[in-house]
Amino acid sequence: MKCPLQVWLSLADQHIAALKIDWDKTRKFAFNERSNPDDNKLGMQIVKDLHRTGCDGFSGQENEGDRAVLKRVLLAYARWNKVVGYCQGFNVLAAMILDVVNRREEDALKVMIYLVDHVLPESYFANNLRALSVDMAVFRDLLRMQLPQLSKHLDHLQAAARDDTTGANYEPPLTNVFTMQWFLTLFATCLPKPTALRIWDSILLEGSEVLLRTAVAIWGKLEDRILAIQSADEFYTTMGLLTQEMLDESIMNADGLLKIVYSMAIFPHPQLAELREKYTYNITPFTAAMSTGRKPKSVNIFSDEDDLDDEDVMENINCFTGMFPPASLAISSSAGSPHKHHLNGEPSLSSSFADISKLSPGAYGAQPENHANNGILSERMTTDIDMLRNHYRRLRERQQQAHIILSSE
Repeated sequence: MKCPLQVWLSLADQHIAALKIDWDKTRKFAFNERSNPDDNKLGMQIVKDLHRTGCDGFSGQENEGDRAVLKRVLLAYARWNKVVGYCQGFNVLAAMILDVVNRREEDALKVMIYLVDHVLPESYFANNLRALSVDMAVFRDLLRMQLPQLSKHLDHLQAAARDDTTGANYEPPLTNVFTMQWFLTLFATCLPKPTALRIWDSILLEGSEVLLRTAVAIWGKLEDRILAIQSADEFYTTMGLLTQEMLDESIMNADGLLKIVYSMAIFPHPQLAELREKYTYNITPFTAAMSTGRKPKSVNIFSDEDDLDDEDVMENINCFTGMFPPASLAISSSAGSPHKHHLNGEPSLSSSFADISKLSPGAYGAQPENHANNGILSERMTTDIDMLRNHYRRLRERQQQAHIILSSE
């Protein structure tokens, strides 16, 4: 039986050969030491993200050489695929790949090209994250089919946030913040490394639907603990503990997880293509950056820094609009008074749109940006578990305020 290194490289080499490109020329361009116009900004973003996320084996002064290798691979991929460029979270993927290919930069680039460009759905990491938005919605449908009791309980916890006065539901789908990070890092940060590597083997061999199956399998393993939870606040507190327990290989072992993944349904899943097509044409992607006419740039997802600049702040918020719909999009601050208009002057959202539980991920992400009036959005979103409940509480309060203002007009 081939080891993961042989399997991954064999698949990557076949993909590169199918592209019919001059690989030697491509390699020289990607790893060219000369600076390209976009390299400085990309390099700064990559270095900042390496500091933020602290990839295992690539952080700390003793790993400066390995970190330089990781940066070169990330920059090489950004040069290769200018549409995707660099997305925060790529450092986690590239670090995992480099570990498997024994730090060989060219091999790491090949595997990354195969993974991001071929295995994962198109636009999974593009600035609008459309394919990710679709898979978040598809996942919730699969959860209802495979784990109906858990899905119903999570819906109940979400519905408990309904405001008695307005009747609106201000709590986003509870699984979103966790599942999104699992998908964007391919479970590299939430599972024990041996388990994550086995999942990666399946993803590279079977395709991206393994992401959806694995997410359902993980929630299934957590089901008993979650069914005992009585509120959304308790859910986030408990998940803070469970995310640590999930790193224990005795709890999330590869054999048990993969048994669930492969017994769930035949490959390909009979309903997956239909569900993805359904949401592809009935969903708004997470961010609006692509519709603003700006040049695509790096996407920041998991930042936990306190010293983000304004540009970082807006990028982080854009990426999270699918999970944290901003109430301020329904308020105009012109002349210092609220009106029934969006920030871009369009008519306001109807009151039914205040019910987050009826919206798919990314539904609020297509609103044009207006930096002059986005002060209320400038607070940085973070996936830090300890702060998560406070962020939701503030967002719910803002949406309630917006609903009251709009209702009084």
